[in-house]
Amino acid sequence: MTVDEPMDPATGYDTPGADLVDRALARVGNQQHRQVFYSRLENPKWVTPLYQKGAFADVPAATVDERGAARFTGWPQGEYLARVASLAPLK
Repeated sequence: MTVDEPMDPATGYDTPGADLVDRALARVGNQQHRQVFYSRLENPKWVTPLYQKGAFADVPAATVDERGAARFTGWPQGEYLARVASLAPLK
C-alpha cells in the first residue's frame, strides 16, 4: 500500500496514495462490489481522494411511483460518508 501522508496520530489512519485509490475504484464497478467496499471502509482519510476521483458524483435521483411515493436507490458511498463525516469533512 502506498500513502500520500504518514499516519495521522490523532485518527490512526493513513491517507491512501492515488494508485491505491485508482486500483480500488477499478474493482468496485457494480453495485454489489460498491456495497461491500464502502460498508467495510472505515478510514476517513479516503474521503478527499475518492471525492477528487469523482466517486461521489453519481448520487442516484429519487423517483416517484404511480401512487406518488418517493423511492430511493441505495447509495453505498453515502453510507460511508455518513459514517465518517465527523472525522473527515471535505476541504
